[in-house]
Amino acid sequence: MLAYRQRYQLIHVPSEVLHGLFVRQHAFGRLNYTIMRRLIDRYLAEGRAFGRVLSCRNLAILWKTLLVPGPPLRNLMLVPWNVSLPSRLSTRS
Repeated sequence: MLAYRQRYQLIHVPSEVLHGLFVRQHAFGRLNYTIMRRLIDRYLAEGRAFGRVLSCRNLAILWKTLLVPGPPLRNLMLVPWNVSLPSRLSTRS
């Protein structure tokens, strides 16, 4: 969230702080960050409606899967599997 706010000049965060946080987040690769930033832009900032594929349930599963500890690429590869499961991930806090 700090990087998102910095990107849109809502706050100022020193670049070394952002870099330090980024390298410590092992589950958070550049592609994962880009996907999450676009989700925030589309559904929170722009207020777009959910569709058939990216429903509220699937968005919650996507978000949680991208943040699972582990390699970022593995997390992306888990998304289709987690979406196809019954709603166990969408209801877990």
